[in-house]
Amino acid sequence: MEYINDIIEKLKEGIICDYVNEQFVFIVKDYWSKDELAILKRNKGKISCSVYDGIAYFVVSINDCLECSDCSFILNDENINCQNVQNYNFQLYIYNEKNDLISSRQTTCANDKNELLNSMLLQLSLNDEESIIDSKISVISKMYEPYVIDENSAFFISI
Repeated sequence: MEYINDIIEKLKEGIICDYVNEQFVFIVKDYWSKDELAILKRNKGKISCSVYDGIAYFVVSINDCLECSDCSFILNDENINCQNVQNYNFQLYIYNEKNDLISSRQTTCANDKNELLNSMLLQLSLNDEESIIDSKISVISKMYEPYVIDENSAFFISI
């Protein structure tokens, strides 16, 4: 939890994804209205994934509340153990602007989705230079809106 607290303190608003403690962790931080808070508690969410040019793009959405928030995921020496996993686990943390935890959700992949995600993660490039990664992300973000990445994703899971 200390890892998450460090991220929350640094994150002004937005979404971050990482592979930590044998699970994908998504942290969303934003201002939430009272109506959105009620929706967060009752509506289903979805995480989708696509791979473009050696980088994974995850899109998190919650029906009628969080519309296609996307984040990139790069493979490096610290998270390379995300490949060839038996059962992928996902944890979603939603925080408000005051760093209060609003909602937490978790799920595990079914076998067919697990195999699909694993094959996608095997396409990731390992240890590209930061300038190359930034360039790739910039190109993809100019080419595709998050909702397009979501609509064209082969992998998705309810959360």
